[in-house]
Amino acid sequence: MKLSDDFRNKSILDKKREIKDLLKLNFDDFFYDSIDENFLSHMIENYIGYLSLPVGIVKNLKVNDKYYSVPIATEEPSVIAALNFAAKILETANLSYSVGEVLGIAQVYISTDKDLSDILLGFHEKIDLWSKSLLKNMELRGGGFRRLSTKFIEEIGIQKLNIYIDVCDVMGSNLLNSVAEKVAHNINLEFGYKCVLKILSNDSNDFSVKANFKLNINNLLKNNEESLTLAHNISLISKIGFFEEERAITNNKGIMNGITGLCVATLNDTRALEASIHKFASRSGRYLPLSKFYVFDENLVGEIELPLQVGVKGGSVGSHEASMLSFKIMGIDCKKEFMGILACVGLSSNFAALRALAFDGIQRGHMRLHVNKILYLLERDYNVSSDEKEKILLNMNKNGIYSIDFALKFLNDLRA
Repeated sequence: MKLSDDFRNKSILDKKREIKDLLKLNFDDFFYDSIDENFLSHMIENYIGYLSLPVGIVKNLKVNDKYYSVPIATEEPSVIAALNFAAKILETANLSYSVGEVLGIAQVYISTDKDLSDILLGFHEKIDLWSKSLLKNMELRGGGFRRLSTKFIEEIGIQKLNIYIDVCDVMGSNLLNSVAEKVAHNINLEFGYKCVLKILSNDSNDFSVKANFKLNINNLLKNNEESLTLAHNISLISKIGFFEEERAITNNKGIMNGITGLCVATLNDTRALEASIHKFASRSGRYLPLSKFYVFDENLVGEIELPLQVGVKGGSVGSHEASMLSFKIMGIDCKKEFMGILACVGLSSNFAALRALAFDGIQRGHMRLHVNKILYLLERDYNVSSDEKEKILLNMNKNGIYSIDFALKFLNDLRA
């Protein structure tokens, strides 16, 4: 879905109307603006209310030659603004992704004083049979049981059995747990082995997604010489993270700004996603950046690789109106496509941050949005006039302090 060029300048109502028209939604259809508290109370225990979080649109992100409008739920002022800026610059950069095999893992841990690897690897047919009733519907959609792996942990007398399952377009947590429990029950029943743990693994490090772009350096700025300097500065800042873990953490946080925001907007499990991603960043034994940027043949190249354990159907993703609307806006109903968009959003978010850091600093854009929020709160709660707002803004800029407390103190001084 491609939105109009002047989308940013429209009123909130007109923005909603444009998206609804494109999606052929009726006026009274859900649009992040109605709450079914009875439904919410059935999602969790001891329900007492809901948290309001803003949802914004990243407009016309071109990925694999297709335009996407991407909903992001976040409290951070600059995330969506930065992504929209990146989407404009990267429109001609061939931003694309590739996704290979994606499997879920059900695990059984067996207490044993000897290595059972050869025995368990021979259980392929038995496990296929034991899990058949649970995976029947998944098999009809092209998924199902795929393979086994096992490892003997001699130090603690534990044998790990991994059962790899194609769960198609769902995240599959409940299904994987059910398979683990059923396989463990049958292993104990038929062979007498004591299974001390049976649960899914949230580690999807073997099933990563790659995304990249190749941007002509001259598209970074109007001045070609300054563009080349900026590209090399972006490349240098990118390299720092491979030598300094402190920088790598902040770099990856910038990637997660976009990814987590999109996962929140689609009600995906951000805890599982982030745990797996940060393990992936540490797979070398050191915590490293998930992305890299470098100059090659008059182009700035950006690359990212990371695991993304998500779903587009099932669970809360498939039953909550907000999640279903988010996928409708993106035009996505396939998990691999969603994984690819997540990777491209993460790379774009990272690119926008590095470009700002290499050019005029991160604070300029971030503070502009933060100041707008402060001035709105002052107008709403303290009825400040346009003249007062202008003086407050000048004082904040003069002192380089942008906080509601500082603004209030100055307002009180003005009115004294």
